[in-house]
Amino acid sequence: MKKNSGFTLLELLLVIGLSTAIAVVAFQDKMLETEQSQARQLGMELFQYNSAVQNYLAHESGNKNPASLNGVKHSGVNWLKSSSSCSGGQAVKEWLACRFLQAQGGKTTFGRLSFNTTLSFSSSEGLSATTVVSPLEFNKNGVMERRGDLSGLAALVASGAYSVKDKPMAANSQDSSIVYCPETASKSPSMAAICNGRDGSIVMFSRNLSESDRWLRVDHGNVMQNTLEFRTGSTTPESLSEIQKIDSVARQIRNVARIYNLGDGNTNGENDNLYLGKRKGEFAKTSATLKSDAVIVDADQEILGKLIVQSDVIARGNITSEKDILAKGNITSEKDVLAKGNITAEKDILAIGNITSKGGLKVDKDALISGNTTTSKIIDANDGNYYVDMNGSSKLNVLVANQIESTGFILPGAFKPGENCSRNGAIGRNSATNGPMLCVNNKWESNESKIGPWVAYSPNVTYTAPSDGFITAKTRHNNWVSISVGGSERCHVAARDKYGQGQVSCTSIVAKGEKFRVTGGIQYIYFRQIG
Repeated sequence: MKKNSGFTLLELLLVIGLSTAIAVVAFQDKMLETEQSQARQLGMELFQYNSAVQNYLAHESGNKNPASLNGVKHSGVNWLKSSSSCSGGQAVKEWLACRFLQAQGGKTTFGRLSFNTTLSFSSSEGLSATTVVSPLEFNKNGVMERRGDLSGLAALVASGAYSVKDKPMAANSQDSSIVYCPETASKSPSMAAICNGRDGSIVMFSRNLSESDRWLRVDHGNVMQNTLEFRTGSTTPESLSEIQKIDSVARQIRNVARIYNLGDGNTNGENDNLYLGKRKGEFAKTSATLKSDAVIVDADQEILGKLIVQSDVIARGNITSEKDILAKGNITSEKDVLAKGNITAEKDILAIGNITSKGGLKVDKDALISGNTTTSKIIDANDGNYYVDMNGSSKLNVLVANQIESTGFILPGAFKPGENCSRNGAIGRNSATNGPMLCVNNKWESNESKIGPWVAYSPNVTYTAPSDGFITAKTRHNNWVSISVGGSERCHVAARDKYGQGQVSCTSIVAKGEKFRVTGGIQYIYFRQIG
């Protein structure tokens, strides 16, 4: 009999069975690997959301009233997206990127899970947020099956992530917990406090307690409890000299938009002033006159650029300027103003009080004086030979007046008849006879033919002038004399002492019909007609 070669039917069935079993195991393993990969991606999405919540909490913790957020609830992810740049966004800042879960309608890529966040505030724990993610469930043969293994893997990945969403921000210093709450009766105390009956769900708890931070936070949630000190080199310098040797370049704060003191959060009695420098130390807090909302510079200050002040400048010391001081408004001084150089005013100078000059006062144009002008002598600026001396002799070229009244002699200049004169009607004196002269048609003419003789009168008697004329009286030795016309004194000469010149004269002019009287120690009185 001939022998056949190949597999028997039994062998073939055995090979097919083994291959099928291996394929099923491999397929299940591949399915599990795929699900685990999707769970890891879910964990990254959970972390991105929770990191945005943490940044939101940190920022709001630095605001004036974080307690107002207590009990506020949010669903979905749009409350963390910017309202100005994201469609449907509700936040004033961008905590989440616009494209985060945008295509999935705000639900996770794997499992289509939704987010529900509740904000809380307490004085002990500050601002916190609890986010409950809907359970991860799949339909298996018509029955919804929860995948605790994949939920736990996603929570584990979210807890161990190192990057915040799609931006390179450090997040390993955030205070948060991301846990999967298993459907078991036994849980650790910390897990039980977070889960609180939320079995089968992923719960993310975040809060902003910065008191225990080792690093300076830049997310608006830092609470400083001590001094911020810059150092380079050794982290524990042994002396002050070692700190002073540190390179100043390594201790700069750059690109700062504003430095200010909030003040509202102070509970230790401090005011809300901002102090720069440390010359006076703690004494600066009591010596500063501005007690709130001020910046106190406790050191010398040098400004190399322009200084613009939109309110008052109050200086309790001197203000020294090496160049001009320009003021568009008024300059007011409650005390003396000392200028060692010239003072130039392009407009008026107004003085409510006196203007006193120890030197000269020069006026190139008109001078308007509403009050008295007191001076010892007025000298003509064009010709110094002409002047007015109030209690001495004055020299003028021409005097034009509506009326000239003299209590003493009026002594006209001496001229010769026939000489030229410039002002018709002027009175002159005949240089030959000492008689009066008149300027007529610009010639000096003698008027003596119209002058009557001298007539003697008695003193202390009231007379009526028979015509226009001169009255002249001479005193006895060391006596006085007074001439009154119409009840008003026209001429008065005081008595001289025994060392004086002896006799003195008093002269006045009267009109026809005027009453005149001469009193005093008189030697003689004469009246002479004019015209």
